[in-house]
Amino acid sequence: MSKIISQNELDTKQITDSIKIFFNKFHVSAILKSSNVKKLKGESPSNILMYAFSLVF
Repeated sequence: MSKIISQNELDTKQITDSIKIFFNKFHVSAILKSSNVKKLKGESPSNILMYAFSLVF
């Protein structure tokens, strides 16, 4: 079994890390909370928004 990480996986990790840094820097979760964005179950709204951003890139 190969232990080599492909370039695509590295790029995906870098994009995900960049999105997390952006969300933390601009307090996106606090903005969502102040906008009354809520869910009853499952993932948090900020995680869903992070996933949507990662799909774009």
